[in-house]
Amino acid sequence: MHTLGEHLEKLGNINYMIRVDRLHELYAWLSKMATGTGNHIANLGDLFKVYLGSHLKYHMAEHESFRELQALREQVKQNFIKKERYLIERKEKLFKSQDISRWGFEGA
Repeated sequence: MHTLGEHLEKLGNINYMIRVDRLHELYAWLSKMATGTGNHIANLGDLFKVYLGSHLKYHMAEHESFRELQALREQVKQNFIKKERYLIERKEKLFKSQDISRWGFEGA
């Protein structure tokens, strides 16, 4: 934004030299606006860095336990899926063999 302000100021100076007063004033105002906006953005960045950064640091520490819990949950889920897949394959294999005595059912 500062560079834009400098270029607008140069355009204003050029218009001043060629005696176009209205454009000179317009570019001067635009230059001030761009420079002011750049300063505002820079100040906001400093405020974010000072206040928001320290605040988010504590949130990162608080969420560490949630990340560990999520990793454990994912591990249990993958283990469950693996065992479920094994049981389905075993059931299909026993069903296709048509040997009821191997099914492990001790009914009447």
